[in-house]
Amino acid sequence: MKTAILSLFLFIQLFSYSAILAQSKAQLEINQFIDKTKAVMGQPDSMLYYADLAYQKAKTINDTKGLATAAKFKGVANYFKSDFKASLKHYQEALKLFSTLKDTVEIAKANLNIATTYSASAEHQYTITYALKALKLFEKIGDENGQGRVNNLLGMVYFEQANYKQAITYFRYYLRNALHVKDLNETASAYNNIGSTFTSLNKIDSAIYYLQLARQKNIEINNLPANTPVLINLGELFIKKRNYQRAIIYLNEALTISEKIGNQDLKMKAFYNLAYAHTKTGMLTLAEKEFKNALQIAQTLNDKEILYNSYAELAKLQQQKGSYKEAYENINKAFILKDSVLFLNNQKSLQELQTKYETSKKEQQITNLNQKNLIQALKIKQRNLYLLIAGVVLTLVVIGAYFVYQKKREKEKQLILKARLEKQILAEQARQKMQSEKVRISRELHDHIGSYLTFINNAMTGMVENKTQDYDKINQVQQLTTETIKELRKTVWLINKEAVSVEELAIKLRDFFKSISFLTVIDEGQTDKIIDATKATEIFRIVQEAVNNALKHSQASLIDVKLEVSDKQLNIMITDNGKGFKEADITAGFGLDNMKNRAANIGGVLHITSDFHTGTNINVIIKLS
Repeated sequence: MKTAILSLFLFIQLFSYSAILAQSKAQLEINQFIDKTKAVMGQPDSMLYYADLAYQKAKTINDTKGLATAAKFKGVANYFKSDFKASLKHYQEALKLFSTLKDTVEIAKANLNIATTYSASAEHQYTITYALKALKLFEKIGDENGQGRVNNLLGMVYFEQANYKQAITYFRYYLRNALHVKDLNETASAYNNIGSTFTSLNKIDSAIYYLQLARQKNIEINNLPANTPVLINLGELFIKKRNYQRAIIYLNEALTISEKIGNQDLKMKAFYNLAYAHTKTGMLTLAEKEFKNALQIAQTLNDKEILYNSYAELAKLQQQKGSYKEAYENINKAFILKDSVLFLNNQKSLQELQTKYETSKKEQQITNLNQKNLIQALKIKQRNLYLLIAGVVLTLVVIGAYFVYQKKREKEKQLILKARLEKQILAEQARQKMQSEKVRISRELHDHIGSYLTFINNAMTGMVENKTQDYDKINQVQQLTTETIKELRKTVWLINKEAVSVEELAIKLRDFFKSISFLTVIDEGQTDKIIDATKATEIFRIVQEAVNNALKHSQASLIDVKLEVSDKQLNIMITDNGKGFKEADITAGFGLDNMKNRAANIGGVLHITSDFHTGTNINVIIKLS
């Protein structure tokens, strides 16, 4: 009997030891598969192969950590393959498993991975949700590197949504994290991101300050390839400041680096901006050569925007040199590309609108789901209450429940009818607003762009029928074409927006009048105040009409446009130092009645004061809601 018991004990011990050995062997294989997955990082197919082997092996021994790690790497591999749906599935599984293990570090990383994947899919609402979860966990464990990655991601998301002020906030947090951990690469990246955002805000001096810091950091860490786009941005900013010599220095440096690293896209942009800067300094022969270099690369890359701009600028330059035949050929090439460039810009605008629509739609779905969950929870509470009362007085509860049920049904019917009515009202309001926008856009296109195109068509037809090469006429047509493109861009900009801030309107005015060296546009006060697109259009036209009058009639050498915003009103002042006029003496060509009518259409008032010695002041006061 003792011998049998001893044999049984030895068998159990041997079986347990064998099981431990088998589990250890399986664990070793899992670790080996994970190591192989890391070794082929960046090769998604190989990563998936080894990560799946690790996953299957971990499944056989119920190794939660092995399953979580393998799922994470499967998510990474699918992200590399741009299969974001599969990537999210694996990341969500990894998050669930790491949550079971209560591994805070991995939970934070999983939330960041999910946020990054949603960002790649342009699903910004989910990106922000998961990124904030990750940020909270990284702050809890004091991981500055993790906080920096999340803050940078949030900055990028808000930048893509054109919420530049919020983007600046998160990029500054990102910079703070990078400085704390003394990571020079991340510090350079943060400076660059802040500078790029200030560029989008048209805060030129601030943009230059941060981009120069980014350039200096990249030089310290010998990361010259990263400096190329920074140098090109600095060149473009100094061109805006009309400091062309400084711009040429930065752009030449960018050209040298782009040639070394073989980046054709950056090389093309450097050539184009250099050519533009050289035209402004009078170095026309060099500028012509650089425009042609930019064109050659743009043709290889099929960059229609650079092609269009280069042909147009080259035509202007050749016209200045008296090479009219070449100028005519290049302006024709630009005309051919014009529609393609406009189409690309419109496509980009449509994609932005689609992204906004999808984001809004998903937010509404989340709201609806939360409402359904709330209603379900209320129903459960009511049912429990009814059961409790039923235990006390069954008959009374039945009568009471029936009464409550009938009342609830009636209320629900009323709510449904009310919801349908509100839906119909909203739909009608939307239809009326859309119709109003169509009429406004049609009027803009007919009044301005239509008249320009009619003149261009008549002029070109006359030259063809008379078989003449009237270069003055060609020059006039070219100038009018440029005005047409400006008008069209302005109209498209307003079409794509339901409303704009006063600051945005001021930026557009500066861009529209940038060719007039003695004209300045100033915005003061609460410039983040929002005005709808209709008001913005009328204000733009009033300013345009007033400036045109000053240019045509006043012989002014200084024109100031000032937009002053307070809590309740927008005050627009257009002043010039030219020769004034008496209002009784003016002709229809001044368009003053037209300006007054435009101001009245948006609930504003226009006042004009003019003096032969001090010039003219036009003041428009518009109430803000």
